[in-house]
Formats: sequence, structure tokens, C-alpha cells
Amino acid sequence: FLKNGNLLEAKGYQNYYEANIRQKTKDQHSYQRFWQPIQAHLKKLYPQVKKIYLSLDGVYHLINLETLWNPKSGKYLGDELAIEIVSNTKDLLYREKTQNGLDTTSQVYLFGFPQYDQFNPQPNSKGMTRGSTQKPRELPKIFTGGQIKPLPGTRKEINNIQTLLTGKLTSTLYQGKTATEENIKALKNPGVLHLATHGYFLKSNHLDALKKMHRLQIAGTELKHYLENPLLRSGLVFTGAQASFKGEKQPNDVQENGILTAQEVINLDLDSTQLVVLSACETGRGKIQNGEGVYGLQRAFLSAGAKNVLMSLWAVDDQATQYFMQYFYTALLQRQSIHKAYRIAQKRLRQDYPSPYYWGAFVLVRR
Repeated sequence: FLKNGNLLEAKGYQNYYEANIRQKTKDQHSYQRFWQPIQAHLKKLYPQVKKIYLSLDGVYHLINLETLWNPKSGKYLGDELAIEIVSNTKDLLYREKTQNGLDTTSQVYLFGFPQYDQFNPQPNSKGMTRGSTQKPRELPKIFTGGQIKPLPGTRKEINNIQTLLTGKLTSTLYQGKTATEENIKALKNPGVLHLATHGYFLKSNHLDALKKMHRLQIAGTELKHYLENPLLRSGLVFTGAQASFKGEKQPNDVQENGILTAQEVINLDLDSTQLVVLSACETGRGKIQNGEGVYGLQRAFLSAGAKNVLMSLWAVDDQATQYFMQYFYTALLQRQSIHKAYRIAQKRLRQDYPSPYYWGAFVLVRR
């Protein structure tokens, strides 16, 4: 039990952990606040502890514990302990033995570079990286009529991955006009589902701002439903989403609006899916309910049946993400376990990008 919970949930996170990550500076305080009390307890009970399994709660959903810098040892926590995040510790009792890499019969489906302005009369502006310069607490501009800018880096990312998979695993590529919400919902138990696009998370203050602007609905859904259902606040955007956000009429044969919310993800058929990769910004976020976890894309994909979800905690750098994914899939194809491949990719990326802002953005959660 941590007695300084109020500090951790507010200033401890915003003024120290988040600020240092964003500014790419070394954090001298967060280890002491977020981990030292736990470490002391662990050492007392298990002096030789080397590996831990964590089921997160509260503010711990917002930080990557592996990025905490220990001033005494001069090491990151991820270098001192092997850490695996699980959705619930009871899952450790029932999970199957770890397989070496992906099943050789796995079907890999890659989605990227959606044509957001499909059905929209006004073309998009130039591309942008997934590491947006928008302030973390600023209302995402797409909810106020702004344009969804294309992500050319995602096209390169999924094409590079498909090249790696050629001759080893069967893969199907969806990009541009075919990177649609409809095509995602049509999938039945993909082995791997890789989604490279824009992600969003609407915080409570974002909803308050929209209410003050007298916005009664967003993409055809009344604002009050976003307030009532936290699973509507997180999502991914695909082909045609621009027209939906702007209230433009789409063709009659288009059944989906291009916005895949966490609420919709729950109904996907993923019971045999080994891995979902969310290569987008803030896909690990959602409304946090103490004792219940985080209501967002993470919870939704796990609830839909995915065994592992790789996701991001903050705005990700486009170039660094491409390298990370290349290293990750290369390790998977070398028959490494999913968690081991994640650690290998993380360590390799650190060689070129030493700041945790780059290599610590992605976290892996096991069901």
C-alpha cells in the first residue's frame, strides 16, 4: 500500500515522469517515488528476485516501469529486473507454456497509411510523424474540424515488415483505400494484427472543452455517450475517417465511419490471435478506474481475445517506431518468444536512441 498515492497520481506523474519523458531529460526522482517502496518490500520477501509479473492499476498504467532511472545503481529498472505486465495475475495460473516465436501457420494482417480523406472533398495537408508536436493535454484537433494528416511512415513500416515476412509467414497488406474499418472487422482470428495509424484518447478535460464549444456530437455520436461510456474515448482512425469527423455524407455502400473505437474492438473475433500491434500514439491510454484498470484499446483488445498487445503510452517518433518494429519482427522470425522479441527490439533501439522517450514508448501486455 502506497501512502503517497495522491502525489503519484498528480504531480509525481505530470511534473516529473511525464515532463522528463517529454523533454528527454534524465529523471532523478521517479524511481524513488514509484518503485523504491515496492523494491524494498520485494527484497525483504525475495532477496534473490530477478523476474516479476505485474498487474497494473491507477497511474502505473501511464508509465513504463522499465524506464525508471535508479540514481544509486546508475541503471534503468528494466536492466535490473525482468518485468512482464499481465492483465490480471490470475491469468498466470491458466496460461499456456510460452511458445518459441509465432506459430509458423500464423496469418499476419498489416494495416497502414489509411486514406483518411477518402469521401472528403478537401484533400489532406502534408504528412506528419506519429510524434506530434501537439501539447499532451491539448484537445486533438481532429475533434474540432481539423484535418487528419497522412502518415507516410506507416506505409514504409508495413511494407518493410511484409518484406521481412516473405517466405516465412503468410501476410496480407492493407494500405491506402483498403486500410478500412470494414476490412478489420471482417477478419476472423488473425494470428497477428498490426495496425499502423493515428490513435487518439479523449481525456475528461477534452470532453469538457467540447461541451463548452457546444459540440453536441462527434462523428455522428452524441457527446453525452462519450461521457457515459469510457470505451468510446479511445480509438484508431482509418480510411474515410476525415469525412466522418467533419459530418460529411459518405456513399451508401460504405457501412463503417473509419473510426474504430475501443467499444467496437471488444466485438472483434480475436480468440486465437497471438499478437496485436498498435503502432500509433497513446494506444495504451484510456479512462483509469481504480481497481478496474484502464478502459481503452488495451482492455478492449485483450477482452476480444488477443493473447498479447503491444501498444504505446505517448506520442511515438515515426522513424524510431519503424526501427523498433523492424527489430521486433526480425526477432520473432528467429523463433524468439513475443516478450523476448520485445526486449530485444527495445535494447537495439536504445543503441541509436538512448532517451526513454524513444525506446520506452511501447509496452507489452499479456493476457
